[in-house]
Amino acid sequence: MSTKPSLLPPKPGFLLLEVVYGLASRDCRGMGICKFIKASSSLLSTTGNPCGSSIAWGGIGEDGKFELLVLRNRVSEEQWDRRFASEKFVVEEVFQVPEELFAAGIELKVGSYPVEVAGEYLRISF
Repeated sequence: MSTKPSLLPPKPGFLLLEVVYGLASRDCRGMGICKFIKASSSLLSTTGNPCGSSIAWGGIGEDGKFELLVLRNRVSEEQWDRRFASEKFVVEEVFQVPEELFAAGIELKVGSYPVEVAGEYLRISF
């Protein structure tokens, strides 16, 4: 029996991502998303990026909006306090979702997005 977890997408078409926090224009400082890195389902480690990151499923939700399902047990205490404790996820700068991961034209706009606890996930709908 393998001790490595194998994750299945919670929704069709969702990809497993490492979400690197911060702003690309500020060397990952600030609030928002700096980049997405495609992750392996055998995971569960992050790159150790000094900007801070978490593992999440990303894709288009039932309502047609881009959605992140952040694995709650993969959020560090520091990132929880900084990014999720207020139950809002703040995006200070527009983030263009990479076309190689998802269809062209997905843009996460500046704003404050509700964070919903959904079982083992923190759901953010953009």
